[in-house]
Amino acid sequence: MSEELVFAFRITVIAMTVVYISLILVAGIIGLFKKLNKVSMQPAPAHTTEVKVEEKYPHDLPPELLAVISAAVAVAIDKKFQIKKLRYRNAPPENNWSKQGVASIMASHAINKHKPEHHK
Repeated sequence: MSEELVFAFRITVIAMTVVYISLILVAGIIGLFKKLNKVSMQPAPAHTTEVKVEEKYPHDLPPELLAVISAAVAVAIDKKFQIKKLRYRNAPPENNWSKQGVASIMASHAINKHKPEHHK
């Protein structure tokens, strides 16, 4: 019976050695990928070229756009108003999750459309 225990012990030690060696190899491969990624992420030498950038939205708004914005504000708040400043988003949301986040935030700002009652 002791020969069977010695055989089982040898098998256990061999199996554990194989597992640890394979884990060390996997850790080494992951480390190698990290180093390769750092090398590939280094910025390329910048070329200096001038690029003419045109503004997407000019400072003077077309009257049609201003009329549409004014009508939307008038319907939303149902009061007299004056537009003082318009801000544009520089870039659209990058993905659907950020679009949904913006929609949730905008929906949480509910506007009360009920007309105030006059107290006598």
